[in-house]
Amino acid sequence: MQYKKNILTSGNPSTVSLVYLLLTISGLSFCFFLGFPFNNHNESFIWVVTLNKISLWDALSKQVIGGVESFRPLGMANAWLSYKISGNIFLQEILNWLFAISSFALLYTVVKNKVLFAILAFLTCACFFAGYIYLFHLHGVFYGPFQLYVALLACVAVKKNRLSVKMLALTSAATIIACLYHTFALLVFCAFLAGYIIQLLKKGTRKELVWLIVTLLLTLAAAKLILQTKQMKTMAELADGLLTSFKMMEINRALSAAAVVLATLAGLSLAKTRRDKIITATAVLLLSALLIYLQIPVLPLWVIICAVKMLLEKNWVMAGLIAAAAILPVGSSSGSPTYLVFVLMICAFVTAADELYIKDTRVLRGLTIFLLVTLAVCLAAVKKHVPVPVASSIVRPVLAEQEKTKQLQHIVEWKIKNKEYASSGLYFYDGGGLPVNAENAVNRVNRPVTDQAGLNEYLDFLMPGAPNSGKADILYITFGNKLLQDKQLVFSVNGPWNGNANVFR
Repeated sequence: MQYKKNILTSGNPSTVSLVYLLLTISGLSFCFFLGFPFNNHNESFIWVVTLNKISLWDALSKQVIGGVESFRPLGMANAWLSYKISGNIFLQEILNWLFAISSFALLYTVVKNKVLFAILAFLTCACFFAGYIYLFHLHGVFYGPFQLYVALLACVAVKKNRLSVKMLALTSAATIIACLYHTFALLVFCAFLAGYIIQLLKKGTRKELVWLIVTLLLTLAAAKLILQTKQMKTMAELADGLLTSFKMMEINRALSAAAVVLATLAGLSLAKTRRDKIITATAVLLLSALLIYLQIPVLPLWVIICAVKMLLEKNWVMAGLIAAAAILPVGSSSGSPTYLVFVLMICAFVTAADELYIKDTRVLRGLTIFLLVTLAVCLAAVKKHVPVPVASSIVRPVLAEQEKTKQLQHIVEWKIKNKEYASSGLYFYDGGGLPVNAENAVNRVNRPVTDQAGLNEYLDFLMPGAPNSGKADILYITFGNKLLQDKQLVFSVNGPWNGNANVFR
């Protein structure tokens, strides 16, 4: 009698590939569904107000959201449709997640060492999920398609040593679509084209170079035209924004340790002999220790090593993509970690670009399946508020932030229904603001989920003429069990993860 092989013993390539594909997207998916669904958060308050006032044509033809510094019609139309179809922001959150996991799945199909990439993708997303807060925002509609676009260019860069006219046309078409979601696509495409021009200077034909140079010039012209209204920052502001983004991504020593592991793995691929690998690994570890001592993030070291690796392999296109993606935070200088998820994704791809380190084995496959099952069980348990040793404390930041969005929604609903406080304004006691300027960007226990301007606009939409413009009678909102000794507590919303949200008069 023949017995059917199970997943652990089967050597079927499709079965093996499925196991590691699931591992690739599991870190991101676990954290996402842990927090899903978020209520309104950050700019989503203003977006909800705007989407209720505009038509689909307005979304496609006008720059309707304040603070969005460039014209992104497909992104706005996408957000309008998802909001109108669902009546809330939850559908857009799911769409954001689908784009994000599709990006990693696309890279997985072409990467050489699929096992290593699966592990690196899991670690990168699970450890540095702070950047993926965009998944829970309406304005995340800009970043999901852009992330998939970056993954597409990375696949082309690693598969094509030279860019045919046909492939140039296809990537140009993808760029046109992507830049209508986010204009960062134009900047990344410029780096992509510049890399191919450098690669083909000696071995390319004149026709290839002419097409590349013409396309690069047209892309630069389009970028200048679209971004001409953007307010320029000083060099100090740009550098501060870039460093803050890395700090927001690597907020504690445990995450610094994860960054050290990633940098070391990338460093090992630079050396060929065993002796050189030991020297390289030692150098990376010592430099990482110095960065940690100086309280400087280690993640930039991983990025630099990956870029150097591509330069040594004369893959100027991948090196250009890494460089362009790494400086995206400069384009905003807000200090948000979201702008770094793209370069970390590319670095995981580059680190796994060689047939090195880890191979598929029956034991590793079994451990992977065990991990996937464990994650599913932990997710179900935590969502049901069942205490899970160790796991509960690790996932607390995501759950705490989600909890605050629900608490604020309860407070707003209470304010609308409570006639006694109809003449009172609703204000956050603690400030929010951009991460680059805020003192509570890392320790977020008392930090509100949006800024005061966003709350004011949202309340005025729900209650036209709401007294949120400096009235003497003020209700103060606090998060994280914070008490105001000189004020009277008038309402409270319980919270097991971040503590109670309170309203004081």
